[in-house]
Amino acid sequence: MSKSVVDRVTIEAYDQDIIREDFEKKILPNMPRKVPLLNATLPTDPDDHHMLYTHRPELEEYVKGTIFEDILMNLPFKRGRATFIHQLPGMTLRFHRDPDDKYHIAINDPPGAFFFDMEYQTGYRVPCDGHLYKLNTAARYHTAVNADCKDRTHLVICPYFFEDDFDKPTTVATFGFDHGTANMPDVFTSIATPNNSIEQGFFVEWISTVFHDTTCKNIWGENTSTGRRYHVEFTDKDRLEKHMTSALNLEASHAAEQFGIVIENSYTR
Repeated sequence: MSKSVVDRVTIEAYDQDIIREDFEKKILPNMPRKVPLLNATLPTDPDDHHMLYTHRPELEEYVKGTIFEDILMNLPFKRGRATFIHQLPGMTLRFHRDPDDKYHIAINDPPGAFFFDMEYQTGYRVPCDGHLYKLNTAARYHTAVNADCKDRTHLVICPYFFEDDFDKPTTVATFGFDHGTANMPDVFTSIATPNNSIEQGFFVEWISTVFHDTTCKNIWGENTSTGRRYHVEFTDKDRLEKHMTSALNLEASHAAEQFGIVIENSYTR
């Protein structure tokens, strides 16, 4: 595996001056103040907007007519969620792994901002040069740091791996966890996001394998006061069953159960 986590994808660069101008004039005015994240893409069916993972071939109205429309309509892969992430000065993300690698267009990336690879304890810059970059965010724990006095802003794009027929019948399975009766409650109740901690600590690798299966059409879920539940929709029932009963899933579930976390799996319980 290459030590670098930042790889350029595009051959021809987009105009960086237009990228910044379109963001500042047409995108930034729509950015929420409290949580500076803004969707760029939409699913065909508005009822699917809540999906964690789904095809998002449509664009938000404020993206249309901008250079970001050109970027998003000419990707070398099918796209899922695409988000403008506006990282304010002093903001640092909690370290994590993603289920999939992410693709970045850097809009603003000041000298004091960087992507940090926890495995190699190394910071990386994503150049503001109009190119699309692939970041190896699924294989390694990482964070994004903005220690600068200026904003760090990227358009972050998730791929959509589904390659089967959209019209085929599907099967849905449910997987979840509940930490309400955990035998080490301080581990989970003393942090702001216990559900994310459990997902990252036990299940992110399994979730990644589900994302990458080309017969996985949709994933959606919901949080409860003491847990999280995922619904996984496949066009291939046999492959779905293999994921739900895989050694990776069962071993992670067993490890979580040692902490008193209750597991829900529609294929094993």
